[in-house]
Amino acid sequence: MGPPSDNFELHSVRTVANDAPRRQTGLAKDEQLLRYRKRSAWIFAFYFPLLVLPWIFTAILMFRPINLHSYINQTGGYTLKDVANLERLCVAVYALTQIAATLGIPIVSTLLAHGAVNSSSTYLRLAAVLIFITAVQPPLQSVLVRDETIPIVTCTPSRCYGDRDGWIVGNDADPEALAKSWRKWIIQRTSEKIISVNTKDTQQYLWSDTPYWLPETKYSSALSRDRGNFEWALGLETLNDDDEPEPLFFASMDSKATCTEGHSSPSGCKGTWPFTASLSLPYTNVEVCVDGDQDTNPWAISRDKQEIKETLWLQVSSWNPDPYDGSDNFNIRCESVSRRGWFELPNHYNGYKPGPLLDLWPSKEELARDFNEYIYERSVLETSQPTPGPLMTAGLAMLGNTSFFRLANRDRDNNVLDLLGRYFMFLGSDNTTQNALNIAMYFANEALLTTAADRPLYSNPGYMISKPKKSLAGLIVITTFIGLQAIGLCLLMAFIYSTPTWTDDLDADALTQIGAQLKDLDEIMSRSQVCGLVGTVEDRGNDETSSVRASSSQEAVSS
Repeated sequence: MGPPSDNFELHSVRTVANDAPRRQTGLAKDEQLLRYRKRSAWIFAFYFPLLVLPWIFTAILMFRPINLHSYINQTGGYTLKDVANLERLCVAVYALTQIAATLGIPIVSTLLAHGAVNSSSTYLRLAAVLIFITAVQPPLQSVLVRDETIPIVTCTPSRCYGDRDGWIVGNDADPEALAKSWRKWIIQRTSEKIISVNTKDTQQYLWSDTPYWLPETKYSSALSRDRGNFEWALGLETLNDDDEPEPLFFASMDSKATCTEGHSSPSGCKGTWPFTASLSLPYTNVEVCVDGDQDTNPWAISRDKQEIKETLWLQVSSWNPDPYDGSDNFNIRCESVSRRGWFELPNHYNGYKPGPLLDLWPSKEELARDFNEYIYERSVLETSQPTPGPLMTAGLAMLGNTSFFRLANRDRDNNVLDLLGRYFMFLGSDNTTQNALNIAMYFANEALLTTAADRPLYSNPGYMISKPKKSLAGLIVITTFIGLQAIGLCLLMAFIYSTPTWTDDLDADALTQIGAQLKDLDEIMSRSQVCGLVGTVEDRGNDETSSVRASSSQEAVSS
């Protein structure tokens, strides 16, 4: 027999029609040799949800529970059964993630082995990339996506507020309650505080904007420095940070006066109903004027941050003949800036650090999603004596008809009157008037907030659960890797089922059968002259299909 021609073809299913006798090789034993095999489809249907769904659940759990609307429930809390279901769900997601990581390489390798039946060198490079992504994704996810433990507020099935797990830790003032506070009560409580104040007293409701800015020494403590500096940012400090896992807002008011000397007093006070007062003492006359309206509440009925400004004038004239006491005349103009708003109390979600005053109050949707704030809708009742601004209230408390100075001025004892005169002369010293007004406005704000505080705030230690920690980097990277892996698997399945194949994969059995086919070649044919293309190739001589084709020596071997 002569050497094989370039067009010689070896048939694995049947020999050519001119061959006698007809023989069937090992690969021809199956009547349906070329077909779409279902094993890869079943493997893909099992693995694809196992790859994608756990990561989708993990991404959701970063922001909210799957079985609940939020980790924060401002409408009443979750029962222990709800939390137990959430814990079981988190454990199931973690278990599925580990199973997918364990089965990733074996399953992808199995699918690639099926695709290799129709493969080329480009296929091998893409297969290597898919194997790399499958191998790298699980350890990357374990590094970038960590777990964190957070408290969830729980309660009994019947009720949440007032049960054994929750208790009232403070009361907040609503804008409506602040608007209808009676001026007489606020002024009276402010006057009582002013009379008995001591600069070394620890103020229960005082929060400093800038605590702990001085180094600690054995002669001072952080608490005394915080209380001793009158940066009057007022909030009801009645909550224990460690026991407050839920985001809550609280009303805050702060006022600060800035006084300058040397301004001439105006001819008349400005405003609809300004406050004016005059005291005639031995050798001393005192004139006080606060611009504005005593009968108007300057604050809008809103929880948005607000700011108001007020002005006070103080004129003191003295002509004491005693050279020891001397005489002095001075005019002081004081401007105050007061702010009111609501800030977030220290809690687990903000790192136990109080937040700033909110410029805008959150919408109902934001409150329900991100906070534990429950607001009752209430109507505003008109009051005949609304409380004015902090500086006006301070002026009325210090020098109004019911103030200590008014009562003392009625005493005809010269010693008492002389003491009052010396007090007002002392206000001309550096920053004395400014500090006195800051203290008085602090007590005015305190009296207003504590009087109007009628909305209870509840604290709950919460139930600790573990959840995936929010991580933008982890979310982007792992989503990209899993997305590429999912796309690669879909393309692989499309490639596998683009044409029928004669075997599920190129395993040892398939290679043995290929070797058996090569044995059927003419013994004279040199093995070096046979090039084989493994896969499904249409026979050019008839309608049969073969698994191995001997072609020209210019064709490369690919497997």
